[in-house]
Amino acid sequence: SAGTEHLVKFASDNNNKTEDISIPDHGPEKEKRVKNSPCKEIENLHNNCSYCNKKFNSKDKLNVHLSKHTGEKTFECSYCKKTFSNKRNLSRHLIIHSERKPFECSYCKRKFTRKDSLGRHLRLHTRENLFECSYCKREFASSEYLRLHVRTHTGEKPFECSYCKKKFTIKDSLGKHLRLHTREKLFECSYCKREFSKKSNLTRHLRIHTGEKPFECPHCKKTFIEKSSLQRHLKTHKDRTHSD
Repeated sequence: SAGTEHLVKFASDNNNKTEDISIPDHGPEKEKRVKNSPCKEIENLHNNCSYCNKKFNSKDKLNVHLSKHTGEKTFECSYCKKTFSNKRNLSRHLIIHSERKPFECSYCKRKFTRKDSLGRHLRLHTRENLFECSYCKREFASSEYLRLHVRTHTGEKPFECSYCKKKFTIKDSLGKHLRLHTREKLFECSYCKREFSKKSNLTRHLRIHTGEKPFECPHCKKTFIEKSSLQRHLKTHKDRTHSD
Protein backbone atom coordinates (compact mmCIF):
# COMPACT_ATOMS: atom_id res chain seq x y z
CA SER A 1 0.00 0.00 0.00
CA ALA A 2 0.98 3.69 -0.35
CA GLY A 3 1.78 3.98 3.34
CA THR A 4 4.03 0.94 3.46
CA GLU A 5 7.63 1.53 4.54
CA HIS A 6 10.66 -0.72 4.25
CA LEU A 7 13.15 -1.10 7.09
CA VAL A 8 16.70 -1.15 5.77
CA LYS A 9 19.70 -2.09 7.88
CA PHE A 10 23.03 -0.35 7.39
CA ALA A 11 26.28 -0.21 9.26
CA SER A 12 27.04 2.94 11.25
CA ASP A 13 30.49 4.40 10.60
CA ASN A 14 30.91 5.28 14.25
CA ASN A 15 30.23 2.09 16.19
CA ASN A 16 29.70 -0.72 13.61
CA LYS A 17 26.16 -1.21 14.90
CA THR A 18 23.25 -1.74 12.56
CA GLU A 19 20.39 0.75 12.51
CA ASP A 20 16.98 0.69 10.88
CA ILE A 21 16.11 3.31 8.26
CA SER A 22 12.50 3.54 7.07
CA ILE A 23 12.04 4.38 3.37
CA PRO A 24 8.52 4.95 1.96
CA ASP A 25 7.56 2.70 -0.97
CA HIS A 26 6.10 5.51 -3.12
CA GLY A 27 6.33 9.19 -3.91
CA PRO A 28 9.12 11.77 -4.20
CA GLU A 29 10.02 11.31 -0.53
CA LYS A 30 11.22 7.77 -1.31
CA GLU A 31 13.47 9.03 -4.11
CA LYS A 32 14.89 11.73 -1.87
CA ARG A 33 15.48 9.36 1.04
CA VAL A 34 17.12 6.69 -1.13
CA LYS A 35 19.38 9.21 -2.85
CA ASN A 36 20.69 10.60 0.41
CA SER A 37 20.55 7.46 2.53
CA PRO A 38 23.60 5.65 3.93
CA CYS A 39 22.55 2.71 1.75
CA LYS A 40 23.52 4.73 -1.32
CA GLU A 41 26.87 5.51 0.27
CA ILE A 42 27.45 1.80 0.91
CA GLU A 43 26.57 1.05 -2.71
CA ASN A 44 29.10 3.61 -3.93
CA LEU A 45 31.83 1.87 -1.95
CA HIS A 46 31.52 -1.00 -4.41
CA ASN A 47 32.50 1.34 -7.29
CA ASN A 48 36.15 1.30 -6.27
CA CYS A 49 38.80 0.06 -8.70
CA SER A 50 40.29 -3.15 -7.31
CA TYR A 51 43.63 -2.33 -8.98
CA CYS A 52 44.30 1.27 -7.94
CA ASN A 53 41.42 1.97 -5.51
CA LYS A 54 40.19 4.94 -7.55
CA LYS A 55 36.52 5.72 -6.83
CA PHE A 56 33.73 6.23 -9.34
CA ASN A 57 30.16 7.42 -8.94
CA SER A 58 28.73 4.80 -11.29
CA LYS A 59 29.39 1.20 -12.22
CA ASP A 60 29.56 2.11 -15.93
CA LYS A 61 32.42 4.55 -15.35
CA LEU A 62 34.18 1.98 -13.22
CA ASN A 63 33.92 -0.64 -15.98
CA VAL A 64 35.39 1.77 -18.54
CA HIS A 65 38.27 2.49 -16.16
CA LEU A 66 38.90 -1.21 -15.41
CA SER A 67 39.53 -1.89 -19.09
CA LYS A 68 42.67 0.26 -18.81
CA HIS A 69 44.06 -2.25 -16.32
CA THR A 70 42.81 -5.45 -17.94
CA GLY A 71 43.30 -4.45 -21.58
CA GLU A 72 39.86 -5.90 -22.32
CA LYS A 73 38.20 -4.54 -25.48
CA THR A 74 34.61 -5.71 -25.68
CA PHE A 75 33.17 -3.16 -28.13
CA GLU A 76 33.66 -4.34 -31.73
CA CYS A 77 33.25 -2.37 -34.95
CA SER A 78 30.81 -4.21 -37.21
CA TYR A 79 32.61 -2.92 -40.31
CA CYS A 80 36.27 -3.76 -39.72
CA LYS A 81 36.22 -5.84 -36.51
CA LYS A 82 38.50 -3.43 -34.66
CA THR A 83 37.79 -3.58 -30.92
CA PHE A 84 37.63 -0.85 -28.28
CA SER A 85 37.61 -0.68 -24.51
CA ASN A 86 34.52 1.54 -24.31
CA LYS A 87 31.49 2.63 -26.30
CA ARG A 88 32.67 6.22 -26.64
CA ASN A 89 35.84 5.21 -28.48
CA LEU A 90 33.84 2.91 -30.74
CA SER A 91 31.45 5.76 -31.59
CA ARG A 92 34.38 8.01 -32.50
CA HIS A 93 35.83 5.25 -34.70
CA LEU A 94 32.54 4.66 -36.57
CA ILE A 95 32.79 8.17 -38.06
CA ILE A 96 35.62 6.81 -40.24
CA HIS A 97 33.20 4.41 -41.95
CA SER A 98 30.52 7.07 -42.44
CA GLU A 99 32.90 8.94 -44.81
CA ARG A 100 31.82 12.24 -43.20
CA LYS A 101 34.86 14.55 -42.93
CA PRO A 102 33.95 17.86 -41.30
CA PHE A 103 37.50 18.96 -40.38
CA GLU A 104 39.47 20.63 -43.17
CA CYS A 105 43.17 21.54 -43.29
CA SER A 106 43.62 25.28 -43.87
CA TYR A 107 46.89 24.62 -45.73
CA CYS A 108 46.06 21.90 -48.26
CA LYS A 109 42.25 21.51 -47.92
CA ARG A 110 42.54 17.82 -47.01
CA LYS A 111 39.58 16.71 -44.88
CA PHE A 112 39.44 14.51 -41.79
CA THR A 113 36.81 12.64 -39.82
CA ARG A 114 38.18 13.72 -36.43
CA LYS A 115 39.60 16.93 -35.00
CA ASP A 116 42.60 15.19 -33.42
CA SER A 117 43.48 13.65 -36.81
CA LEU A 118 43.48 17.14 -38.31
CA GLY A 119 45.69 18.32 -35.43
CA ARG A 120 48.27 15.61 -36.18
CA HIS A 121 48.16 16.41 -39.89
CA LEU A 122 48.74 20.14 -39.29
CA ARG A 123 52.08 19.31 -37.70
CA LEU A 124 53.27 18.09 -41.11
CA HIS A 125 52.81 21.66 -42.32
CA THR A 126 54.14 23.41 -39.22
CA ARG A 127 57.01 20.87 -38.83
CA GLU A 128 56.37 20.58 -35.07
CA ASN A 129 57.13 17.43 -33.06
CA LEU A 130 57.49 15.06 -36.02
CA PHE A 131 58.71 11.45 -35.88
CA GLU A 132 61.35 10.51 -38.45
CA CYS A 133 61.82 7.08 -40.01
CA SER A 134 65.42 5.92 -39.50
CA TYR A 135 65.28 4.00 -42.79
CA CYS A 136 64.01 6.58 -45.30
CA LYS A 137 63.84 9.82 -43.28
CA ARG A 138 60.12 10.19 -43.97
CA GLU A 139 58.39 12.11 -41.19
CA PHE A 140 55.15 11.27 -39.39
CA ALA A 141 52.81 13.18 -37.11
CA SER A 142 52.55 10.38 -34.53
CA SER A 143 54.75 7.60 -33.16
CA GLU A 144 51.99 5.09 -34.00
CA TYR A 145 52.06 6.03 -37.70
CA LEU A 146 55.84 5.75 -37.68
CA ARG A 147 55.69 2.30 -36.04
CA LEU A 148 53.30 1.03 -38.72
CA HIS A 149 55.41 2.57 -41.48
CA VAL A 150 58.62 0.93 -40.23
CA ARG A 151 57.00 -2.45 -40.92
CA THR A 152 57.14 -1.64 -44.65
CA HIS A 153 60.93 -1.64 -44.29
CA THR A 154 61.29 -4.60 -41.93
CA GLY A 155 58.64 -6.75 -43.65
CA GLU A 156 56.98 -7.47 -40.31
CA LYS A 157 53.40 -8.74 -40.71
CA PRO A 158 52.13 -9.79 -37.28
CA PHE A 159 48.45 -10.23 -38.21
CA GLU A 160 47.58 -13.54 -39.88
CA CYS A 161 44.31 -14.62 -41.46
CA SER A 162 42.99 -17.74 -39.77
CA TYR A 163 41.39 -18.88 -43.04
CA CYS A 164 44.15 -18.58 -45.66
CA LYS A 165 47.23 -17.67 -43.57
CA LYS A 166 47.78 -14.41 -45.47
CA LYS A 167 49.59 -11.90 -43.27
CA PHE A 168 49.13 -8.16 -42.80
CA THR A 169 51.10 -5.30 -41.32
CA ILE A 170 48.11 -3.75 -39.52
CA LYS A 171 45.07 -5.20 -37.79
CA ASP A 172 42.60 -3.07 -39.77
CA SER A 173 43.80 -4.62 -43.04
CA LEU A 174 43.27 -8.09 -41.60
CA GLY A 175 39.75 -7.12 -40.49
CA LYS A 176 38.82 -5.94 -44.00
CA HIS A 177 40.36 -9.08 -45.52
CA LEU A 178 38.41 -11.42 -43.21
CA ARG A 179 35.15 -10.10 -44.62
CA LEU A 180 36.08 -11.71 -47.95
CA HIS A 181 35.96 -15.06 -46.15
CA THR A 182 32.95 -14.41 -43.90
CA ARG A 183 30.99 -12.58 -46.66
CA GLU A 184 30.08 -9.84 -44.18
CA LYS A 185 29.49 -6.23 -45.26
CA LEU A 186 30.84 -6.70 -48.80
CA PHE A 187 30.39 -4.04 -51.49
CA GLU A 188 29.36 -5.42 -54.88
CA CYS A 189 30.02 -3.89 -58.29
CA SER A 190 26.72 -3.45 -60.16
CA TYR A 191 28.49 -4.01 -63.49
CA CYS A 192 30.53 -7.19 -62.98
CA LYS A 193 29.42 -8.40 -59.51
CA ARG A 194 32.96 -8.32 -58.15
CA GLU A 195 32.96 -7.81 -54.39
CA PHE A 196 35.12 -5.51 -52.29
CA SER A 197 35.73 -5.28 -48.56
CA LYS A 198 35.96 -1.47 -48.64
CA LYS A 199 33.57 1.02 -50.22
CA SER A 200 36.50 3.17 -51.36
CA ASN A 201 37.92 0.19 -53.31
CA LEU A 202 34.55 -0.29 -55.02
CA THR A 203 34.46 3.43 -55.90
CA ARG A 204 37.88 3.20 -57.57
CA HIS A 205 36.88 -0.02 -59.38
CA LEU A 206 33.67 1.53 -60.76
CA ARG A 207 35.75 4.11 -62.66
CA ILE A 208 37.03 1.27 -64.85
CA HIS A 209 33.46 0.74 -66.03
CA THR A 210 32.35 4.38 -66.17
CA GLY A 211 35.58 5.81 -67.58
CA GLU A 212 35.60 8.53 -64.94
CA LYS A 213 39.02 10.15 -64.40
CA PRO A 214 38.64 12.74 -61.64
CA PHE A 215 42.36 13.46 -61.08
CA GLU A 216 43.80 16.02 -63.50
CA CYS A 217 47.41 17.07 -64.00
CA PRO A 218 47.71 20.86 -63.54
CA HIS A 219 50.58 20.97 -66.06
CA CYS A 220 49.28 19.05 -69.09
CA LYS A 221 45.62 18.42 -68.18
CA LYS A 222 46.00 14.66 -68.50
CA THR A 223 43.47 12.85 -66.28
CA PHE A 224 43.72 9.71 -64.18
CA ILE A 225 41.47 7.19 -62.47
CA GLU A 226 43.47 7.13 -59.24
CA LYS A 227 45.27 9.80 -57.25
CA SER A 228 48.36 7.59 -56.96
CA SER A 229 48.60 7.48 -60.77
CA LEU A 230 48.48 11.27 -60.91
CA GLN A 231 51.22 11.50 -58.29
CA ARG A 232 53.47 9.19 -60.31
CA HIS A 233 52.76 11.24 -63.42
CA LEU A 234 53.61 14.52 -61.67
CA LYS A 235 57.11 13.18 -61.02
CA THR A 236 57.72 13.07 -64.78
CA HIS A 237 57.14 16.82 -64.93
CA LYS A 238 59.43 17.34 -61.94
CA ASP A 239 62.19 15.21 -63.50
CA ARG A 240 61.79 17.07 -66.80
CA THR A 241 62.20 20.41 -65.01
CA HIS A 242 65.44 19.25 -63.33
CA SER A 243 66.87 17.99 -66.63
CA ASP A 244 66.19 21.35 -68.27
